[in-house]
Amino acid sequence: MAARRRRAAETPAPEAPAPQAIVVAATPVAVEPAALKPSDFVPGFALTLAQLEAFDNELKTYEAVVFSPTFALQTAEQEEWATNVAHRAQSLEKHWEARRVAEVKPFNAVVKTVNNSFTPRIERAEALKKACGVALAVRADAKEAIRHQELEAAKEAYLAGDMNAATQALTTMNALGGKGPEGVSVGKKWVARIVHPDLVPRDWCVPDEKRINAHARLTNAGATPPPIPGVVFELEYKSTVRGTKET
Repeated sequence: MAARRRRAAETPAPEAPAPQAIVVAATPVAVEPAALKPSDFVPGFALTLAQLEAFDNELKTYEAVVFSPTFALQTAEQEEWATNVAHRAQSLEKHWEARRVAEVKPFNAVVKTVNNSFTPRIERAEALKKACGVALAVRADAKEAIRHQELEAAKEAYLAGDMNAATQALTTMNALGGKGPEGVSVGKKWVARIVHPDLVPRDWCVPDEKRINAHARLTNAGATPPPIPGVVFELEYKSTVRGTKET
């Protein structure tokens, strides 16, 4: 683990572009692997706190300008700076995503093993609980029906003057008990299952946003997508950074 941490500490982030007119790139933090202590690392990872701090500081330097309400490019020098920052951001993104994947991969394998060990057993326990709950709910309904039936019989016997029959009916009813199972609540609820989607009223339907966006992408930026009632199409900017720009 220590060797892995040293190798990780020795792997620098991509070089920053040369400082331009708007901001100055953050100075990389140099770390001597031999001087590292366990407390210098992010807990559980071969990644130093100093590396993360350097990454954050560089991002903050660029963010303070790019996300400013007044940010706009007005000169060739500023255009060049923005181009350099875009390439730098792509380099940082790729570098730290690779680091993230490398750090997470062993943990994913452990999580998968743990889930495969526990999840099936948890699901079996849940199925047992649900089956017993359904059986108890069905039994509660049956008991309630019998209680109602015996109560009606007791009323009829009482009105007819047959006290023995009335007493017997009440005894049967009371023997069923008035409370549910100890520590288990049972009940019923309605659930929906769609069997004929075409018959569902429009008010109960959700627009297919994925399909609508696919429709929009079929139209190039110089034209307007064919209209869809209730939908407004907005033109958004996007950028693609290709390759690595030498500075």
